[in-house]
Amino acid sequence: MHATTEAVPLAEGYTPVFVRGSSYREHLVELYVSGHDEERSPRRRAETLPPKRWSLDDDERLLLVVLGQRYLLYEEGPRPLSYRQAAEQLVYLRPGADWRERRIENRIEAVRRRLHAGGFPYPLTHDRRAGGPSDNLLHNLLRGLVDSTTLVPPDLDLLEDDDG
Repeated sequence: MHATTEAVPLAEGYTPVFVRGSSYREHLVELYVSGHDEERSPRRRAETLPPKRWSLDDDERLLLVVLGQRYLLYEEGPRPLSYRQAAEQLVYLRPGADWRERRIENRIEAVRRRLHAGGFPYPLTHDRRAGGPSDNLLHNLLRGLVDSTTLVPPDLDLLEDDDG
């Protein structure tokens, strides 16, 4: 995107790119990379289809931004914060709220079940044949929410201390 940076190969499919503008503005540029088996000519008249964005309430959004901040910072190989780390940060951000590890776990479980029932594109439930829960379920949830632009980098503003 800039002459002084190296090229970054993009996978086939939809990729959101956030570009910082003036006055703290951030612009979303949506790219679609077609594969070798698709038409080579540009599809100028093709309709742009926005990704499916998933509904989250304010507490869910805050919780998922805290857990998934590394994804929103586009770190290489991001992993979610632990429930303990999230609880510590949430107590700091919202001192009056009841953010314990168990409550966080229950809220995430409820979100996973709801989005799974709604057709979420990544696996969000345990495969009972595999012998128990997968550590990747929270990763799948966060990856899917970022890929769908349900969670976007400007959501990181929720991590700012309101009293500061």
